[in-house]
Amino acid sequence: ILSAGTIEDARYMLGFALKENNPVIIFEYTGLLNSKSNEKLNTISSPFQSIIRKPGKDISLITYGQGVPKSLAAAEAIISEGIEVEVIDLRCLRPLDKKTIVSSVQKTHRAIIVEDAWKTMGIGAEISALISEHAFYELDAPVTRLGGAEIPIPYPLELEKASVPQPENISMA
Repeated sequence: ILSAGTIEDARYMLGFALKENNPVIIFEYTGLLNSKSNEKLNTISSPFQSIIRKPGKDISLITYGQGVPKSLAAAEAIISEGIEVEVIDLRCLRPLDKKTIVSSVQKTHRAIIVEDAWKTMGIGAEISALISEHAFYELDAPVTRLGGAEIPIPYPLELEKASVPQPENISMA
């Protein structure tokens, strides 16, 4: 199960899926359709590998899909406070890239998981469990999860923004 966080990743993942002999599910968010970016097309050999979109040393911000641009914006907003946030774009939700997640948490000693989905029974809960099982003694603080309000996501854009984490919410976590 793949989740594109940038339009370039969506293009790359589609090409990969067309060549794959096994079933591949790609979550592509409608917000990506009108986005523009100067990022080069992904050259990593497999979309099953996470990407560290922004290296940092103070906090690991783990996200996917629409959480990627929001998390990058939040990381840029708090850099003036002297906090260096490492932003991990998971890209693949199953299987999770355990190695990248654990090594980032071992480096930063803090983790925030951001997703638009509900916190209850979401991917963030699985990532939190993974961190607890493999990097618990590396943590200096509990894992923080930011998720969407536990309601159906509304269609009007302003209501949608109010129901899922935004850069302001992420930077305050």
